[in-house]
Amino acid sequence: MLGGGREQIPARLIYTRHRMWDEGGRRGGWLDLVGVEISLDRAARPLVRLPSAQIRVGAAYVLDAPFRHETMLWAGIAWTL
Repeated sequence: MLGGGREQIPARLIYTRHRMWDEGGRRGGWLDLVGVEISLDRAARPLVRLPSAQIRVGAAYVLDAPFRHETMLWAGIAWTL
């Protein structure tokens, strides 16, 4: 969590590595990304029949070719009954 004083932002810094290749092809090189992800959790509201939800948004900067110097964005939501 990042924050100062009473306010806190549910953010985390990330570093991740992935390998990409076509099915049946040779394995490609590594793809390194650095970025930030924000995660917001909401508790279930059983009285009004709303499930709990987790929302994630993020941005990452790609360090390696073939996407070097590009920024990737994502967003996702998951519900739990």
